[in-house]
Amino acid sequence: MQELRKACDGAWGRGLGIAGEIVCVPNSAPRGEAAAAYFRSEGLRNGYPDLLLDVPAGKYHGLRIEMKRTKGGRIEDDEQKWHDRLRARGYAVVVPRGHVEAKAFVERYLLGEQVP
Repeated sequence: MQELRKACDGAWGRGLGIAGEIVCVPNSAPRGEAAAAYFRSEGLRNGYPDLLLDVPAGKYHGLRIEMKRTKGGRIEDDEQKWHDRLRARGYAVVVPRGHVEAKAFVERYLLGEQVP
């Protein structure tokens, strides 16, 4: 996730007009039970996508990115429920394997192309 965020905030993102636009949802941040309880009380939801790009493109209201490792990692049931809900509401949701694939999805999204 850090590689994608750095790219979005750097020259690549500036070239696309999205520098400073990507936002991280700290669902998987390592923390103690007290911090986890605090974040849940503030509205953090299990399964919500990792990264948000609230820039409308094509037919979409915004892009939601659920990052997975290049090898391994699977979509959990609570993640799939969020993906389905967000897609039904007009958001693009992608599940890239690593930052290289994520960058390709972002570029396709910003061009107004259909993304999975």
